Amino acid sequence: MAASVQHFVQGLKSRNEETRLTTATALQRYINTEVQELSAEQNNEFMTELNECIYEMVASSDNNEKKGAILGIVSQIEVDDANHGQLLKFYNVLRNLFPSPDVGVMEIAAQAMGRMAASSGTYRTEHIEFQVRRSIEWLGMEKNEGRRHAAVFILKEMAVSSPTIFYQQIQSFFENIFYAIHDSKQAIRDCAIESLRAALALVVQRETKDSKYKPVWYKTCYDEVMSIMETSPFEKSQAVRDDRVHSSLVILLELLRISNSEDDLNQNDASILGYLQSTRSSNPAPEKSRLFRSTKQPVNTCTTSVSSHKHQTLPPPLTANNNYVQTVLLKSQHCCDLIAEHFDDVCSFVISYRGSRNTLIQRAIMSILPRLVVFNPNKFNTLYLSDAMNFLFTCLKKEKDRSTAFYAIGLMSVVVKTAINLYTPKIFEFIKQYLPPKEPNAKKQRSFVPEPAVFSCISMLAKSASETTIDYIHNELLQPMFKVGLNAALMQSLHELNITVPSLRHSIHEGVLRTLSSVLLPKNFQGAGDQSSSSSSSEPDVSIIVLALHTLATFQFFRELPRRSKVPPSPFIDFCMECSTQKYLCHENTEVRLNAVATVVALMRPSIPAPCTSANQTIIYPVLSPKLVKIVESILHLAICDTAKQVRLHVLNLLDERFDSYLILSENLNLLFVALHDEAFEVQEMAIQTIGRLSELNPAYVMPMLRKTHIQLIADLEHSGVGKNKLQAARLLGHFARSAPNVMKAYVLSTMKTLIMKLQDDESTSSVSVGIMRAIGDLAEVGGPDVNSVLDQLIPIILSMLRALSCFPKREVALITLGKVVESTGYVVKPYYKCPQLLDILLNFLKTEQSLAFRKEVMKVLGLIGTLDPYKHKQNQGSVEDGLPGTAERRVKKDSEFNVSEMLVSIGATSEEFYAAVSIATLMRVLRDPLLSSHHKAVVQAVNYMFQSLGVKCVPYLSEIIPTYLTTIKNCDPSIKEFLFKNLGLIISTVKQHVRSYMDNIFAVITEFWNMGSSMQATLISLTEQIAAALASEFKLYLPQIIPHALKIFMYDESPAKAVTLQLLHALQVYGINLDDYSHMLLPPMMQRLRALETPTNIKAAILETLCVLCECIDLRQHMSQIVHPLAHTLDNAPDLQSLAVKTLCGAVRQFGSRYSPFIPMIDVVMQKHRIANSVYETLISQITKGTHRNDEDAFLWSGVTKAEENQTSSDFSITKKQHIHTINLQKAWTVARRVSKDDWHEWLRNLSVELLKQSPSLALKACGALAKTYTPLARHLFNAAFLSCWSELDEGQQDELVHCIQLALEAPDVPPEVTHTLLNLAEFMEHTDTGPLPMCEDNGVALLGETAARCRAFAKALHYKELEFHKKSTDEVIGDLININSKLGQPEAADGVLEYHINNIEIPNPQHNINVEWYERLHKWEEAKQTYHYKLYASRVPTLEASGPEEENVKNELAENKLGYMRCLEALGEWSVYRDDAINEHDFLNTSQNNFIRLRHHQTSEIFNLLS
Repeated sequence: MAASVQHFVQGLKSRNEETRLTTATALQRYINTEVQELSAEQNNEFMTELNECIYEMVASSDNNEKKGAILGIVSQIEVDDANHGQLLKFYNVLRNLFPSPDVGVMEIAAQAMGRMAASSGTYRTEHIEFQVRRSIEWLGMEKNEGRRHAAVFILKEMAVSSPTIFYQQIQSFFENIFYAIHDSKQAIRDCAIESLRAALALVVQRETKDSKYKPVWYKTCYDEVMSIMETSPFEKSQAVRDDRVHSSLVILLELLRISNSEDDLNQNDASILGYLQSTRSSNPAPEKSRLFRSTKQPVNTCTTSVSSHKHQTLPPPLTANNNYVQTVLLKSQHCCDLIAEHFDDVCSFVISYRGSRNTLIQRAIMSILPRLVVFNPNKFNTLYLSDAMNFLFTCLKKEKDRSTAFYAIGLMSVVVKTAINLYTPKIFEFIKQYLPPKEPNAKKQRSFVPEPAVFSCISMLAKSASETTIDYIHNELLQPMFKVGLNAALMQSLHELNITVPSLRHSIHEGVLRTLSSVLLPKNFQGAGDQSSSSSSSEPDVSIIVLALHTLATFQFFRELPRRSKVPPSPFIDFCMECSTQKYLCHENTEVRLNAVATVVALMRPSIPAPCTSANQTIIYPVLSPKLVKIVESILHLAICDTAKQVRLHVLNLLDERFDSYLILSENLNLLFVALHDEAFEVQEMAIQTIGRLSELNPAYVMPMLRKTHIQLIADLEHSGVGKNKLQAARLLGHFARSAPNVMKAYVLSTMKTLIMKLQDDESTSSVSVGIMRAIGDLAEVGGPDVNSVLDQLIPIILSMLRALSCFPKREVALITLGKVVESTGYVVKPYYKCPQLLDILLNFLKTEQSLAFRKEVMKVLGLIGTLDPYKHKQNQGSVEDGLPGTAERRVKKDSEFNVSEMLVSIGATSEEFYAAVSIATLMRVLRDPLLSSHHKAVVQAVNYMFQSLGVKCVPYLSEIIPTYLTTIKNCDPSIKEFLFKNLGLIISTVKQHVRSYMDNIFAVITEFWNMGSSMQATLISLTEQIAAALASEFKLYLPQIIPHALKIFMYDESPAKAVTLQLLHALQVYGINLDDYSHMLLPPMMQRLRALETPTNIKAAILETLCVLCECIDLRQHMSQIVHPLAHTLDNAPDLQSLAVKTLCGAVRQFGSRYSPFIPMIDVVMQKHRIANSVYETLISQITKGTHRNDEDAFLWSGVTKAEENQTSSDFSITKKQHIHTINLQKAWTVARRVSKDDWHEWLRNLSVELLKQSPSLALKACGALAKTYTPLARHLFNAAFLSCWSELDEGQQDELVHCIQLALEAPDVPPEVTHTLLNLAEFMEHTDTGPLPMCEDNGVALLGETAARCRAFAKALHYKELEFHKKSTDEVIGDLININSKLGQPEAADGVLEYHINNIEIPNPQHNINVEWYERLHKWEEAKQTYHYKLYASRVPTLEASGPEEENVKNELAENKLGYMRCLEALGEWSVYRDDAINEHDFLNTSQNNFIRLRHHQTSEIFNLLS
């Protein structure tokens, strides 16, 4: 590990930037592949050592080491399954680098922080927001150059990497960024402008065409630009004012940047304009400083800028497969409107500073002028063109500003068109000054230095000028331009002139060919007698050769050639032949070879016509040229023989479909298959794509070799244990499927099954899983409907990868693969039925994922899968009943419920089994809940205490304990997993053979977690020992699952002091006789360890002890040689182990008998040599030599005992002592004095529940006491059982005191409902016990419990108690309560029965009319209620007439109430006419209070009158 770490560290410490970048990229790849294959300990060791070196480099005073450390951090940011805790440490390291005295360190640290912000993680939002806010504060603080510079770096990266979070602080950003833009230090101003550009890009990106509100930030920037006009020129010094003017101009330039688009200029002009913008910085950062790009990171095209033109080079070769893409600039319509509104002010502002002597101001103006021309050409031409041109002519006279001025003039000429003709004579005067003279002048030519901007200006002038200007270029400028020689800017200019001005092509071709020949073919060119031949006699510089080859490859010489030209012009074919020899294709310089290949391919391309299609759809390829055949073969030789990987890759990349007619030749195919086994994997990928493409053209030759390749790739997947090999095989299979679909179609199904099997392998790393899943997607596109047979296995795997929240590549590739599978197989809608959670996962992605491309892919997949009926979806998820028979039976509860009352009935309250059953059921429910993982350890300790106390009495509960333990082990935190395994072993040791029915599941879990290098190996071995001791001879059935792990431990154990090997040897002694069938597998590695010199002495001693034990219990006679020779070697070379070795030898001799005779002389020599004497051994040898030992033919007989039996107890039964309770503690707990608030009552119940468990005489309940202190719901669940266990231990006085406290709690007014319900449940529970109900009051508290239950809306309990009260005394109050409670419970029949019973049993005349009439109303018996009210009304009219005084008042009130009840009945029955008549007739009779009531009813009766009238 140390060597690997130091290799990467030395590369990161390099002073060469390219070396550091290459090393960081290799480190990231190494961590994602090789490191993931290591064991957990080795992985941790490598990463720890690497990070320690990174921390040391960060603290170094060498800035190069700091930059390398930052790159090392970046290499770990996007690692699959990255450690978020470690990333947080890296974030703090990067944060502490700001500010730094070295600007380069700050810049790369800011880029690293941006990369970290772009990575996914739960920590990112909080820290990004903090970093953005802190950086904005640094902008607005008192001037601190270091902090301000760091702030602009960070803000720029955050705007690019985390735009959503950055945009939340956009207002604060614009309020403070101008402090940095107006800074006196130019470097800070430049970086601040880049931050402003990124922020403006975000604003533009969030613009919408139909937005009603314009962004205010454009106006803010514009006002900041114009604010300088309001300041007095005498307020500040000239230097400060110049800095302010320059910063205002660059702000204006950024506004103009987003106001123009590339549509206003052609692509080339836009790229040159990008150069103008980049010249504002005196130290532009090269593109490679943007850290190494990763394929995982999406490129934000919204903020890209044109790369620096530090080295003027031509564009990439103009080949058919060119991927060169120009940058797209953003455009804001709102900003365009703003500039258009103030266009005159802007132009006047810019022109007003044309007289400034400050170089930065002049360059800024020259960068702005072309943008202003593009914005409004007509207005600028009319009003400002003259001033602008005069300013630029002035700048042309200054050496520092000359290049920028020429570029500005050229760009303006493209836009203003013919308006530039007025100034072309003067422009050409300046141009001629910086070109070689037309006439020979040796002195001037010797001192001439080409100006690149001059050539660009000429090409741009030619695009817009008149014929006169073109003639002038042809007659006066072309010849001096060719005298410059080979120059990048010149070739670019000629390339553009060649395209835009057809009349100049012939002259340009001749001049360019002459120039290139002088470099590439100097001997031939010297023969032409040119004057410049003397300068070409020496070998040209490598850079010149590269430029010449590059120009030859990109220059369009073949524009006028016929489309079906069979051969290229002779100069080019001869040059290709010369290049294909030793000249350039075999040049020692890699760059030369790369460009030579590109040049030869580009020159051959026009000579190879594209294949055509005949009338019968047959592809016809052109006739092959022998010369081209030879050239292609020589290029392919380069693809397998070149020492540089990039050259080999470049060759295969350039040989595209145009060359297929030459590549399908057998000799060329052989070369391609050689390249398929290249040492560089990138070359292999390109080779298999090329071969796959050719499989359709020459199948007879290609397909047999492709089949062999396919077999090799499948073998790599199935049998390779290295993740890197599996990943590469999967990627090659994907390329194979895409490039040769017809060949792969026959093997899709078998290949898919292999890939799915590998995905199900838990040993696969994230990168391997991603690669395999991507290959499955490619195969699905090829297989189509044939893939349907494996979808049942594939879809769940895709779903599990979609759930990988910590690994974005997994989610991304799973989503893409799902889309491909659905699209190619037509597997629509069904995925929602197969995986009900799929729709929720996809919809959640739309809400949470930051990547726009990912969200678009989600929308695509949703559209492909199709729509689903929402009701069907709910049925599928189980949210609603589906109405099918058996649905309720199929639904499985997540948490097995138990009923304490049912246990009480089935087991009995007096049995200890009841308390154990209740306790274990409650504890297992806690253990099954993942949200209560913090209490799982306490649960296991409680269960362990029960088993130690109760012994085999716990056997009936194994069916609930063992499955729950195994499920928890699979899903729990790793920190508790080992603890669970240990306690599982203690349970097995207690119940012994009773655990046999759970062994299959137990060993499945053991095998799942037994991995090499795991810290749990020793624990798992100890568990197998306990199983072996429990099962005795039945353990042999499970040994095959242990043997492979045991062999790996003997061979590869790297634990400290070989502790795992030591534990395994002890386990083998416990296994004992069960090893009889597997001794031939275990003995060889054991004896090799005994012989090995590096084996520690304690391990050798343990091997000897184990061998001695095995000799007593298994037959080892066939392995005598394997045993005796190592023992002799130990006697001869290990003096410390001689006594133990002799003891082991004696045990072997007892078993071997006379068969041992051949080994006696050899052992005697060793023992005599070392003077070893042992009486036991001598006695055994004497018996063998005298023949008194047992017969050789006797079968091996074993009558001893194994270590497993030695450890067993003599009895399986344990005797438990009766536990006594401390009533004083219970009395303190149940006292209800000073309980006032709800919190007091909650605390009272909690203390009582916990104290009952602690004082319980039941060992099972007592074991739960410790957990109940920290997890209160446990005490509440066990409250009834704990109360019952303690109740019988209390004397009568204590029971009365306890019941009195409970009664006070039930009667208290402020008792919370939770407490009341708990006490009611207790009372109900006690009724089912043998001890009977709680003795509260005279009636056992029936009335109190009934009233309390009704008050708490526990109507079922209230009904129970009211029925008990009814059986004792059926009063009207009880009858009314029963009717009310039955009505609340929705039992109208029961309520009717109660009423009917009361009517039938009441002992008063006319009972149906003399009961409480409200009962009829409550039961909605309106007819009976009406009759009763009618009876009462007419029965009470006579007393009313005869009464007087107060009695009369009472009678009238009673009469009014009866009348109102009667009218309620009429209203309910709908007898409106009677209702109206009674209301009118009784109006005068009723008193004032009743009149008021009738008035309240008036609005109802009025409607009734209208209906009846």
